[in-house]
Amino acid sequence: MENLEEIDVEKLFNRFYMKDESRNNQSSGLGLTITKFLVEKMNSSIKAEISDNFIHFKITFKYDFKK
Repeated sequence: MENLEEIDVEKLFNRFYMKDESRNNQSSGLGLTITKFLVEKMNSSIKAEISDNFIHFKITFKYDFKK
């Protein structure tokens, strides 16, 4: 498996983006694109970071506790 440090994390959210190794799977390459779309529709955010050869996803939801 290739070193994850070489992956451009911003590309992970692009439609149909897959690393060459994952092209053998039955993936459409749309999962993270759809996730980002839905999270942003809720006025929230998602980002990816790589550390220790793991990809970490952080989703931040905005909520008004005064309601």
